Amino acid sequence: MDLDIKFRNLEQEMFYWSRTRNNRFGGGFGNGKTFVGCQRALTFITTFASYRMAFCRQVYKNLRATTMQTFFKICPKEFILTHDENFGLTVFVNGSRIYWLHLDQMDEATAKGFEINSLLIDQAEEIEESIFMLMDSRVGRWDKAEVPAEFLIKFQNWPRHKVYGYPLVPNYVDILDNPSDDEFHWVSRYFDDDSTERKPKTTHFSIVRQTDDNLNDPGTIAQVLTRDQAWIDKYYLGKKVISGGAVHYIPKECKINPDELTEEVWNELLKTIREKASLFKILDHGETSPTCCLWVACYNGVHIIFGEYYQPNEVISKHRQNIFDISNILIGEKNWNETIDIADPAIFKKSMQRGGSFWTVADEYADEQEIVAPTIHWGPADNNELATRNRINELFRPNPKFRHP
Repeated sequence: MDLDIKFRNLEQEMFYWSRTRNNRFGGGFGNGKTFVGCQRALTFITTFASYRMAFCRQVYKNLRATTMQTFFKICPKEFILTHDENFGLTVFVNGSRIYWLHLDQMDEATAKGFEINSLLIDQAEEIEESIFMLMDSRVGRWDKAEVPAEFLIKFQNWPRHKVYGYPLVPNYVDILDNPSDDEFHWVSRYFDDDSTERKPKTTHFSIVRQTDDNLNDPGTIAQVLTRDQAWIDKYYLGKKVISGGAVHYIPKECKINPDELTEEVWNELLKTIREKASLFKILDHGETSPTCCLWVACYNGVHIIFGEYYQPNEVISKHRQNIFDISNILIGEKNWNETIDIADPAIFKKSMQRGGSFWTVADEYADEQEIVAPTIHWGPADNNELATRNRINELFRPNPKFRHP
């Protein structure tokens, strides 16, 4: 089978030709990593008859909408025998197969059922290390793939099985990722040059590239470059971004000293908030760090954070009572149930066990039976940090609609 392989940048070519067992192509959006990952996989699938690969991503709908679409864009239709999207299986005319897997429901029993030659993981930063290790352990398990006879004639020293003598096909683990905010993520620990756990370069190849302007719409690139620097560093330049202290810039002309507000002005502001604004409570629950709750009012396009609770080393019952008491002071008891209550999605993760079933931190805040304190029913917030950070920076920009008092 003849393939028309073309590279749009040097990093694509280097990744394609890598012969180390574990390979990583990371960096910014639109740098060509998914395209070359699919090119490389298609080469293995079509060169070696009965070759088996697993294409993985955390969520199947994302796998289908991105990685799968890219693969079928470059794979000639005549190479494919059958494709079952519901079952997640593509069979090729030479007997090779691709298993399309989503990993959000993967467990050890399921992983043990796969015998594959190679593995491609897209958006590897979304994958838990334990799941990656399960899939990694299945690579090289399939021993029915065939090396073309002309390869064995041309390359007399082609590697063979040490015991049974049959020719071996190459087996690889290829991962594609965007930068993670977590410096202890397994991708960073295994592949980053500055990691103390960096795996040897004889077994682990890593390349990182920024967004390739030539592969993207010029208007889109121009829009991307107007965003805040942290967003650009991560999603355009492909840098590993570790959150620091101050992440927002407030122009001097936009600042108001709250100590200069008179009691009359403050009371008038609270009255407006209570009677006219949309009210929010926003929680960041801390297991080992302090728990923080903010009271936010939105009125006429203005966002006002007018209350803060910040308390370490307390149980949830105490947090519930404190938040209730502060709400009564700030917005009045009649408005207690009028707020929209959102929290870090991490508190909805079932990580505790109680009474034989899994329990969440959110359940603890809503429990009416065993905890004596006013209940709070939190909803999950969006924890897309970089997008949220950019939106906040937009709100901090000077707006001609408002005049500094």
